[in-house]
Amino acid sequence: SDDELAAIVAVARARGAHVAAHVDRAVALRRAVDAGVSSVAHSPRDRIPDELIALMVERDVAMVPTIAVYEGLARERGNLAEWRRLILPALYDNLRRFAAAGGTLGMGDDYGGARGMTIGMPSAEIGHWLRAGLTPMQVIVASTGGAARVLELEDELGTLRPGLAADLLVVEGDPLRDIDALVRPLLVIHGGAIVVGANAR
Repeated sequence: SDDELAAIVAVARARGAHVAAHVDRAVALRRAVDAGVSSVAHSPRDRIPDELIALMVERDVAMVPTIAVYEGLARERGNLAEWRRLILPALYDNLRRFAAAGGTLGMGDDYGGARGMTIGMPSAEIGHWLRAGLTPMQVIVASTGGAARVLELEDELGTLRPGLAADLLVVEGDPLRDIDALVRPLLVIHGGAIVVGANAR
């Protein structure tokens, strides 16, 4: 019930926990936002009402759209063409309107649990965002600072500031002009240590 959802969120928050909800319909998203969650995994497969987007922005409820997860499930179920025709336009529209309203977006993959999701650069998800009309800069921000905000870890990682985790990706080329530069790493630094590239340990 709605009362149970609100109680779950209140108790979790009182213990300092981040509360994320997995939703796939606008009605479920509405219940999650009303209950006070911090973020939602998945964009609903139907249209998010404008007033609900405005409420999410007001309450700083972040969204991780995971369009590629839906695509993988549709492929697995053998209805990819129908999914692209009926569902994908709604996902793109939700993403565009949420971004235009100033909503916090995070790049993510359903906590790594979806079959068919590869470890590493989420190129399929990035491609969807660009086709939906987002810019390479919006993709990069969602993958760094936005993702940190989704996880409520912006005081630890996600931006380049003194005192934060030294996690850096150095690429060949300019990803603002060619997003595929992100899959051409020259150097990867994690926690201040080089893990890919020159002198990797």
